[in-house]
Amino acid sequence: MNHEEDTIVAVASPRGSAPRAIIRLSGPQAERALSGFFRFGQRSGELTSLATYTSHQGWVDLEEDLNLPGILYVMRAPYSYTREDVFEIHTVGSPPLLAMVLEALISRGVRLARPGEFTRRAFLNGRIDLSQAEAVMKLVRSRTEAQRRSAISQLSGTLSIKMNQIRNALLQAVAQVEAAIDFCDQDIEFISRDDLGKIMDEARSQIEEYLKKSDEESIFGEEIIAVLFGRTNVGKSSLFNCLLSEERAIVTQTPGTTRDTLEAVFETQSLTFRLIDTAGVRPPQNTIEELAIARSHQARGSAHMVLFVIDGNAGFLPQDRELFAYCKDAPCVVLVNKCDLTLKVSHSEISGLLNDAPLLFVSARTGQGTEKIRNEMANVILTGKADLSAPGFILEVRHKSALEAAREALNRGLKAIEEEQGIELVALDLREALDWLGQITGEVVNEDILDRIFSQFCIGK
Repeated sequence: MNHEEDTIVAVASPRGSAPRAIIRLSGPQAERALSGFFRFGQRSGELTSLATYTSHQGWVDLEEDLNLPGILYVMRAPYSYTREDVFEIHTVGSPPLLAMVLEALISRGVRLARPGEFTRRAFLNGRIDLSQAEAVMKLVRSRTEAQRRSAISQLSGTLSIKMNQIRNALLQAVAQVEAAIDFCDQDIEFISRDDLGKIMDEARSQIEEYLKKSDEESIFGEEIIAVLFGRTNVGKSSLFNCLLSEERAIVTQTPGTTRDTLEAVFETQSLTFRLIDTAGVRPPQNTIEELAIARSHQARGSAHMVLFVIDGNAGFLPQDRELFAYCKDAPCVVLVNKCDLTLKVSHSEISGLLNDAPLLFVSARTGQGTEKIRNEMANVILTGKADLSAPGFILEVRHKSALEAAREALNRGLKAIEEEQGIELVALDLREALDWLGQITGEVVNEDILDRIFSQFCIGK
């Protein structure tokens, strides 16, 4: 249970030692807890006289001979994140000293915040809705620039606006339907069945559009597509096995052994990649090879990044240059394979031809450079070089389940209209659809859902 009358405190900055850390308080007794505990350095006076959105240098008095330098930030209700009085102390980021500060504040009548409790209060006090609260956690957990953009989009209300547009249209419809039920003995038609069906069908269509878009974009934030691409017999399949640390692809000395794409998933630096091995590109010898090469180009065109492989023992051939020209739609990492053999290509020879693409000399046979490949793949993503363009919102499992349930309720209502069933049954289905949509933004929600959502947060957020 959430006790909003309590004043809560937590360390709001990341764990570990740092030059500066943040201790955040929120609640009606925050000011009283800080009175006499935070001592101003250049001014005198009481905390009550401090205006909102101001900062003040001073000292945190822990013990008689232990005073920490700090800056006090003041955010008065209702102009704060939680819409309560919020104070932040920015001080030395020493974990033992921060623990002493927390203990001292708890002894003054505040309590340690639960996971996500600051954001939960922001939701309960109307600062943000539930989908925006979930976006805070997405933002904290984001690992890539695209994930960050998606979380910020949801935090700004993109998903909420879309859901409220559907919900408002249905609310107007249900109001007219229930008015028709209330005044059924007066022979007044508030809304025709045809008009009601059009409103419900439009709402269903919008829901289906969002669900479809979410399915199409489900790769985002989960798997990053990386494609091994190049001419035949340069060692793509060997590198595929090397990166996976297992023998998944058949490897022979015969050019054209790989006839179809082969996929596998691996993780590095908390990022999940779907690695795709493709058939080598050359003038096709038969129809099967022609189809295999077409699939190689298709895979390259849909990739988030391309691992372009060159046979270092053969040199940078005209065909390599021709194929590299195709790799313009996604960031490219160039792998000069077979560096355990005599190299006929040098960094200076080809670096100017690669449009600043990273160049790595590796050997699939010995494993040399494998870790460098994984690190460079992660670097491409974490530095925002790859276009992981996010849709306007990413549906969480909870959102998707609610939308699917709302769609089913609308389907039943439309069937009831088609079969000319009682309007009371249609009203029930409309209300159920509204409740499911309301669960996304938190207008209809229970404590169990809130507990489940906010338990995933860290303390201090």
